Amino acid sequence: MLALLTETPEAIHGPEAEGRMLEHANREGANDGIHGRPVPMVDGTSLATNRGVVAILNDIVETGLTTLDRPF
Repeated sequence: MLALLTETPEAIHGPEAEGRMLEHANREGANDGIHGRPVPMVDGTSLATNRGVVAILNDIVETGLTTLDRPF
């Protein structure tokens, strides 16, 4: 939301950064909310799913900040 409100697309991190953050948190002992142990997940959702969610959010920001010139 910050990226949209400030029209700053770089305010949102990408899927690669999401993966690095989850893997780092895992190495440092952060526990997943469902499993209760240090696994690279968020509330039971896999690393791949979380990267996908971030990719979708990036697309939403990009689309929201795109000005279209429509002939209708």
